Amino acid sequence: MSANLKPASMLRVGHVSKKVHGKQYVVKSKSGKKSASATTHYWATAKPDDVKCSKYLSSKIKKLTHESKSKKASRIKTHDQAIAVAYSMTKKKYPKCELTKQRK
Repeated sequence: MSANLKPASMLRVGHVSKKVHGKQYVVKSKSGKKSASATTHYWATAKPDDVKCSKYLSSKIKKLTHESKSKKASRIKTHDQAIAVAYSMTKKKYPKCELTKQRK
């Protein structure tokens, strides 16, 4: 791997990195579950669906938090609500995305 990447154990499962040497990586769990143990996480090459899901989620969070800050009447009232709506929209569009799965 690269020295530019943080240890996978420090990041959430499903986190997609920036490009490193032309490739993107995603944090996976060795056990297949999101466990409390930080030692089960590792870096794997990101698939196109992982990248699309990550970009979609970040763009939705950005748009909805901006909408929550606007003074005019909007459907989003708070920052926390904006993040929750963004995650639910992403989960609906990309049901297999690991970023949207709940931690246990």
